[in-house]
Amino acid sequence: MLDQLYQREYIDKEVYLECLLRLQEFNGGKVRLPAKEIGRRIEEIKADYNT
Repeated sequence: MLDQLYQREYIDKEVYLECLLRLQEFNGGKVRLPAKEIGRRIEEIKADYNT
């Protein structure tokens, strides 16, 4: 759902990155996403800031 909000421009890059970082922080409890997938998305957004 988070990706859809970002892709449809309901949230900006900054909010998307903040949400991903929070997901990474709480991963393993109620949030169960592959850590590598969250990390990959974070790196993509950070790289996008550098261009």
